[in-house]
Amino acid sequence: MSRLRLARVSLPVQDLASASDESDLLLRQAAAKCRVQPRSITDLTIVKKSLDARDKGRPVFIYTLDVTAPGNARGEKAPAEAPLEIERVESGAPRSLVVGAGPAGLFAAWALSRAGLRPLVIEQGKAVNERELDVARFWEQGRLDPLSNIQFGEGGAGAFSDGKLTSRSKDPLGREVLRQLVACGADPSVMYWHKPHLGSDRLPAIIANLRREIQALGGEFCFSTRLTRLTVSGGRLCGATLGGPFGQKELEASHLILAVGNGARGVYRMLAETGVALEAKAFAVGVRVEQEQAAIDRAQYGAFAGHPMLAAADYSLTYRGPDRGFYTFCNCPGGFVVNASSEPEGVVTNGVSLAARDGKRCNAAAVGEVKPGRDFGPFELDGLEFQLKLERAAYALAGGGHALPVSSAALFCGGEGEEIEPAAKSAAVKEADLRSLFSEELSSGLAQALLHWDKQLPGFLRRAVLYGAESRTSAPLRILRGRDRQSLNCAGLYPAGEGAGYAGGIVSSAIDGLHAALAIIESLG
Repeated sequence: MSRLRLARVSLPVQDLASASDESDLLLRQAAAKCRVQPRSITDLTIVKKSLDARDKGRPVFIYTLDVTAPGNARGEKAPAEAPLEIERVESGAPRSLVVGAGPAGLFAAWALSRAGLRPLVIEQGKAVNERELDVARFWEQGRLDPLSNIQFGEGGAGAFSDGKLTSRSKDPLGREVLRQLVACGADPSVMYWHKPHLGSDRLPAIIANLRREIQALGGEFCFSTRLTRLTVSGGRLCGATLGGPFGQKELEASHLILAVGNGARGVYRMLAETGVALEAKAFAVGVRVEQEQAAIDRAQYGAFAGHPMLAAADYSLTYRGPDRGFYTFCNCPGGFVVNASSEPEGVVTNGVSLAARDGKRCNAAAVGEVKPGRDFGPFELDGLEFQLKLERAAYALAGGGHALPVSSAALFCGGEGEEIEPAAKSAAVKEADLRSLFSEELSSGLAQALLHWDKQLPGFLRRAVLYGAESRTSAPLRILRGRDRQSLNCAGLYPAGEGAGYAGGIVSSAIDGLHAALAIIESLG
């Protein structure tokens, strides 16, 4: 028997009524390509699956398959794929610190623990199950815990989102990330689906399972604990000061993976005071747009909207204005908008959807690029201050108390206001002039982008609701590092993940965390 890889296997959606139809038809297609009888194929594995819906009259699923077939079967040999091997480091190696328990920190800790390095993971927020209670209370009552919320805590900001696993990275470690997520409870389809996602209802259990595996391998977690200071001598890290319920505690540290999220403003300021090399970077700000899912389904699928084999439709849109680019980001089909604030006098929005993606609404960030030297100053913390000012303006615009400011899309785009029905998870919402949050150039450009997208996807703005402010698309600065993954001027400090300015999403952050851990393991081997 041979293991063969078959590319560009296609099944029209109109031929599929259920998952069992898919299995039967794939077997027949594979047999035809291999020129053997279907019964002679003893195993069929989907390697990749995507949907081509450009022709709305004939949407088609496209597959790559691996099959086990007789030796005379036609086809190319399937490439071998082995799990990541991590060699154990000899005992006596210094214990590594990991700051942040988001995707980058968790996967860094997983790799370090497999090498026998017993990492100590520091997280300013709470464990994911306790954090769920704090987030629910904030949405219901408006009572914010600044250290345990949608931004901070085990799992990072991604723990309360759609759990999208789409990544542009071609790094082979991406497969290892997906493999480990499946081992911790994710649906196996994330290994092959072109746009995989976990769902915010399943993420907490997956995160907790990953933490338990790290602990079983010798790792340790300290929740409700903050990194307050780094001790640097001669351009090398030599210690870290932690703050928590126990007060202040100083630890010796020669290796520290800094995997904080992009909202870790206290850490950014501490790094600047310490003299760690930073630079301001471009990011994006705007609003969160909420629509009827049925309208997006019709626009994307045409007559096939509602077909049982088609998931809730998503979109990814771009628009080039005279001075800056605009795009949609973090699309949550069948989901809902949430109040994602993390500071006492700031308002942030985000999007969430559950694994089933079966809600009647959908949402996405609609944002425009902002750059150092144009929209804010050129210095390392100027982008952070721009972001903070926007969030505080949104807080004030809605009258305080962490209400979300909202507007009809029609009114924002210069038309007549229309009755809106905000459905966000927030203790309160308040209609407001969202254009006042931004410069005239940015708000006008965003309005033009929304109108352009409405032409591309008819119904995009029909009864759409806008929420402000979408401000945490990516880090407002970068913690500079070299090819060895270490800070440019602080050896032993390994900035990693989205908060370091080198990733954007669950998988890319996890990959970046793995690389940081592997760099430490190699240096100690």
